[in-house]
Amino acid sequence: MDTMGPLNFNDGGELMKIKIEEKEGVTIVFIDGNVLQENVPIFRVKLLELIEANKMRIVLDMISCNYISSMCLAAIVDVKKKVSEKGGAIKMARVNKLVLNLLETTNLIKQIEVYDDVSGAVKSFKPKKD
Repeated sequence: MDTMGPLNFNDGGELMKIKIEEKEGVTIVFIDGNVLQENVPIFRVKLLELIEANKMRIVLDMISCNYISSMCLAAIVDVKKKVSEKGGAIKMARVNKLVLNLLETTNLIKQIEVYDDVSGAVKSFKPKKD
């Protein structure tokens, strides 16, 4: 498993850390901390850098993220659109109840697949056998 060291961001607000790993051809973005409005531009850039690096199978591991702003949600939707246009997908794993409620309220739960664990999200990228 290739591992990229943690990236720490603190734009005057709460500290957010991002760690990126590869597992079975899937890029796992581990988010530690809340993605608040002031962190969203950096968060978006990191996701767009994955697309530039041709990483089209992305799982956002939300286990250590208690809250995401509406701007973060917009960034995820934007990145999802870009990835989908290139034949990839972005999925979420280990989402807490607050974030899940936000996805349901905005009806994005129908657009973004959410999994109970990272391994389930990673396995969902494998081609299904008939």
